[in-house]
Amino acid sequence: MNLLLISVDSNIKNILVSSLLPKGYPVFDTDYDRDSITNIIKKKEINVVFMDVDKEGGLIEHLDLIKMIRSMNIALIAYTENAAESEVKILIEHGVTAYIEKTEKIAHDIKRLIEVIFKNVPQKEKRKALRVKINEQDEATVNFSVPNSSKVIKGFVIEISYLGLFFKVDYLYDTSGLRPGDVISRLTLMINSKRAITDVQIVMIKGDFVGAKFLNHDDALKNLLVRFIHEKMTETI
Repeated sequence: MNLLLISVDSNIKNILVSSLLPKGYPVFDTDYDRDSITNIIKKKEINVVFMDVDKEGGLIEHLDLIKMIRSMNIALIAYTENAAESEVKILIEHGVTAYIEKTEKIAHDIKRLIEVIFKNVPQKEKRKALRVKINEQDEATVNFSVPNSSKVIKGFVIEISYLGLFFKVDYLYDTSGLRPGDVISRLTLMINSKRAITDVQIVMIKGDFVGAKFLNHDDALKNLLVRFIHEKMTETI
């Protein structure tokens, strides 16, 4: 399930990203721009759209876009403050999969949205951790102490997901004394000046390259990973 948000408030977007990305579901967002929407749907293989139909002139202004999205065999969930029978009838006539009525409690609306998504959208594929590669513009490093020694290792992150990371050890250091299965306490992860300290377990070592999985996700690590992974996934839109 790849979700696209159209004209949805940033607070709702942030909560959805924080809720869905760790489970392996990518979330993208855009404003009301037909060309941009079409491009994202094709490029990111979107199969669910959540659209605020009260924005940009109201429901009537959205009908052609709703038709276009539904013609691409994509589930569309409308977000509206007007759940009057006449408006709901229009939504149904134009093929909207479902609608969420706005309330004063955003958390309630989001909970309802997630329930509707998983009820109406087939979950065919097994979800995998969303991985992103680190490019030259990013500064992503790790440093930690090798268990049962005074040795310190520093490295550069090559790839990262919500579940773990893959890094190359700095040429000034080496991996001797480090073994698959080792638990590293208080590894420091730095990404673009943001820091998180966490425990990891080494899962593979091949020369200077090391793979590790996160053993816990406190708020600092979760926020760092979710924000960075989402930014990397959406920077090419």
